[in-house]
Amino acid sequence: MHLITILLLGISSNLDTLGVGMAYGSRKYRLPFLSNLICALIPCIGTYLMMTLGEAVRHIIPVPFANILGAGIIMAAGVVLIIQYFRRQRPANQIASEAPSRTGNTPGAPSLFSSMKDLGTILDDPFKADYDYSGSIELKEAMVLALALTLNNLSCGFAAGLMGLNIFLMVGTSFIVSLLFFYTGIKVGLLFIAPWLGDKGDLAAGIILILLGIYELLG
Repeated sequence: MHLITILLLGISSNLDTLGVGMAYGSRKYRLPFLSNLICALIPCIGTYLMMTLGEAVRHIIPVPFANILGAGIIMAAGVVLIIQYFRRQRPANQIASEAPSRTGNTPGAPSLFSSMKDLGTILDDPFKADYDYSGSIELKEAMVLALALTLNNLSCGFAAGLMGLNIFLMVGTSFIVSLLFFYTGIKVGLLFIAPWLGDKGDLAAGIILILLGIYELLG
């Protein structure tokens, strides 16, 4: 049943969730339980759909090739994450100078629609999801954040389907890990060690995915 693969995929696919939680915790943001639930549920739906598609492709092409292709996609996703990590490295004083204050209602705050247009950058700056600058991620904002997390996980979901992993076990694992990572991330962020841990999320996820792809090729 590839339990190790499922567990590591669930963890690596949700390291962004952990990083977002730590970022929110470091600035004492609130993430109500329903918002946390939405942020875990919507990416799981995306994972389910992509795994279903991957499983359908697996029935069309030879199984050995499907396994190799799935492992290759996972390793490619890992390489992309590592590249993103090094591209995001900037001097700390530059990042601090660019970070706006996110507490309280700010004149000219962007609309929810403009936040939707920022899906590709929300994981780089999770505070963009708080479009009204309230210091709390409400339900509508959680949906935008959840979509950003979903887009980040689609390739791994497709690869998991290609490799024939159990869909319901994979989705269930991702759901539980996501809930725990958001909660844990916020608590860790409150301890003011988020900058040290959160900055390494893409690097850690990339390394895990590459090793996981190698494991599947050799398994």
